[in-house]
Amino acid sequence: MRIVNYKVKKCVRCGKEFKPTSGRQKYCLECRFVAHRQYGKRCYIKHSEQKKQYEKQWRKANPKYDKQRRKTNPEQFKIKDTKHRNKREHNFGFIPLNQYFEGSIAHHEDKNYVIYMDKKDHESISHCLETGKNMDIVNALAMNYLGGKND
Repeated sequence: MRIVNYKVKKCVRCGKEFKPTSGRQKYCLECRFVAHRQYGKRCYIKHSEQKKQYEKQWRKANPKYDKQRRKTNPEQFKIKDTKHRNKREHNFGFIPLNQYFEGSIAHHEDKNYVIYMDKKDHESISHCLETGKNMDIVNALAMNYLGGKND
């Protein structure tokens, strides 16, 4: 095995110098994941319509494919269907902590309690109650609506 020492490069994204681990490396460790994620998003946007058309055409040409797979792998699909159903059936409660107002939407602070807040504020930050993604930020925004500031 040959050990290669590559020359120090500048990151294309942030400009910071780094020691590459391969000859084609363009990004430092901090920027690598962000750059790859952005690249994936650009590709998805660029090719999403083509992919949809291809899949639609393929499904028309192979109408019995899913039915055959379900017959040959019933246990696999039973698990898959159960996971899908559980994901869709949140079983959230609905106890409002403030009054509905024009242009508001119900935000679940937790599995039971709901705070009515402005729809634009609610949709401005991507969040998920089940994973906890950005819930602290959206809950802080929602607390403004409890104090009567925006009612």
